[in-house]
Amino acid sequence: MAGNVTIDGIEANEASNPVPTNNVFRIDPENVEEFKVTTGNPTPEEGRNSGLNVTIATRSGTNQFHFDAVDYFRNRDLNSNEFFSNAQGNQRANLNANQYGFEVGGPIKKNKTFFYGGWQGQQVNGSIPIAQALGHIPVVYTPAALSGVYRYWVSNPTNPMTINGVPVTSNSSALVSSTGALAPGVRTCTSSTDSNCVASYNIYANDPEHIGADPAVLKVLGS
Repeated sequence: MAGNVTIDGIEANEASNPVPTNNVFRIDPENVEEFKVTTGNPTPEEGRNSGLNVTIATRSGTNQFHFDAVDYFRNRDLNSNEFFSNAQGNQRANLNANQYGFEVGGPIKKNKTFFYGGWQGQQVNGSIPIAQALGHIPVVYTPAALSGVYRYWVSNPTNPMTINGVPVTSNSSALVSSTGALAPGVRTCTSSTDSNCVASYNIYANDPEHIGADPAVLKVLGS
């Protein structure tokens, strides 16, 4: 995006995901004194990018001590059902969210020096359709794949196998069913010279360093 974010006059754009809601400095609603969004005719201090400019000013301490504690709370009972879920007769999705924190400020030397700080945490437990969460139906690894055994298609370029009239010359989802089993007519290779078949390779067994799988990665892939 062509947006620009500054916080107290300092550029706060996140290069890896440059959107106004994702910036380098993680500020929370309680320590924002004011913000301004400029969509056209920016002033010199704003006009870095061609799109909108978000200017944020944070709070500062005063001659009096102040302390605030906040908790933004949401749960399933307080939310109405989504339009499409309601139309399909589905119940409200589970959602329990807490966004909590505190702010504290005051004088270090009256009329001269002040301090201000804050902290925010959040805990969100919710359930949404997996396709909506990831943008697609994710690939689920089979037990064989999790153990390091990966399958691949060995094609015969001069006489390729066809499935539903389509020549198969490389790995294809048509070779397996939704459970990972080989589709009807697809066979495993019987020798190293066989073709138009599915062969396998054990990456853990053939690892010369014998490192094996990373337990943390297996936990993610198997969840």
